[in-house]
Amino acid sequence: MFCVGPLTILGSIQNGLTGDIQLLAVKSLLDAVASTAFAAALGFGVYSSTCRRPSGRRSADGWLRPPSVACDHLTMLFAWLTVGLVAVVTLFVALHVSSVMTVYLGATTRRPRNVSDQKREPPPRVARSMGELAMLGFRRLGETELTVPDLGVLGPLLRRQQRHTAWIMVDEPATTTAVVIDMRPYVWLETWLADASIVHTTYGGGEEIDTSMLRSAVARSSIADAYRVQRVLVDERASHHRVPHGVHSMGDFLRNDADYRQRFARRYLRRALIVRQLAPAAVVLAVGLLMVYTSLPWL
Repeated sequence: MFCVGPLTILGSIQNGLTGDIQLLAVKSLLDAVASTAFAAALGFGVYSSTCRRPSGRRSADGWLRPPSVACDHLTMLFAWLTVGLVAVVTLFVALHVSSVMTVYLGATTRRPRNVSDQKREPPPRVARSMGELAMLGFRRLGETELTVPDLGVLGPLLRRQQRHTAWIMVDEPATTTAVVIDMRPYVWLETWLADASIVHTTYGGGEEIDTSMLRSAVARSSIADAYRVQRVLVDERASHHRVPHGVHSMGDFLRNDADYRQRFARRYLRRALIVRQLAPAAVVLAVGLLMVYTSLPWL
């Protein structure tokens, strides 16, 4: 019960992919409460005792009926706890998937707001990324703030919102913008060409996309390498899509950002949604249903 369960699997996947330990923390709390209840009801020996069950007989309806042994009540208690735990985990998974779909479906209409007048100071890791960009010739243009639903364990239940600040910089020719996000070491380089096609390169994660109107690349070694890849892609596309147009103010950036979100935001989020959110949720629900199925003969 403690070592193999939906929260164990979902928590490990979420912690490995996003660094979020909320599910594992909730599981630790549930395990502590359950072990305390077992000890109170059955004595301290519950921590070390084992229960041997002889093989049962298969009844006419096909179920394997457990024989009457001394530990039947304990086995039934575990079965009911398993069903209850699966029900709770299913509720949280459903709430999480609901929030993920809210983020995905609202990607085309969600807009950041300009908070440049607040002159927000970047945290240390963002400041390091901005320093690397400054060495490449970028200058600070402003800041934006984006509000999205909280995707944590309790976020959907409490309807909490997360606010993320992004620091916007632009290179010396004023054709490529750099968006440095406070969630993790993540830099988004983007160039808009004259025919409304877009080229962007990300450092810190992302997806490779190559279509006629959107070219997305990922650089993993350094910000300088990401900027080099971005310039190569822009030069390749300029011959077919005309030269880049300039970004001289936050107004220019916000107009371009709104156009990108309207046309490409869902396309860019689709793979991450399926691989990192929906697929793990489906696995957890499948494991939960299997646990309930195997517990039915004991109820």
